[in-house]
Amino acid sequence: MKVIFLDFDGVLNHRGYLLSLRDRDRVGGDDDINPDAVAKLNRLIQFTGAQVVVSSSWRHGRDIESLQELLESRGFAGKVISKTPMWLEPEEIDQIDKGYRAKFGDSGERGHEIRAWLANNSGVESFIVFDDNGDMATVHDRFIQTDFDSGLQDHHVDKAIKMLNGDK
Repeated sequence: MKVIFLDFDGVLNHRGYLLSLRDRDRVGGDDDINPDAVAKLNRLIQFTGAQVVVSSSWRHGRDIESLQELLESRGFAGKVISKTPMWLEPEEIDQIDKGYRAKFGDSGERGHEIRAWLANNSGVESFIVFDDNGDMATVHDRFIQTDFDSGLQDHHVDKAIKMLNGDK
């Protein structure tokens, strides 16, 4: 299985897009996801067969089905299979690699949340992480950083296709 760990803010939207919504009094809902960025994500899925695990803060208070519906409302053609756990207490950080399931608590470094998900889900042959935040030390070699000013771009998708398909 190929997995895309997906942030929303700074990936599926960006500053200019959100400002354009504000100018139309539409900011603050499903419209906050840019259909052009979703089309780029769809291209990645088309060429890799990858599935999505939501690592975005948008996962809080939403189940997998509502995240799927939210993305589909903006043109998403893929499948959301899961969401990362919320973070562990600081004293539990070292337990991630021992296979303990993360419990709900205060959010911490997103890279650790991704590692916790990977430790508890077998069958992942390849993964990438899209996020505009750099707190990805534990998954830095699979991390593709976007920018809040521009969001997901074609060059990010091209790099992700190569990484997920094992090309150099």
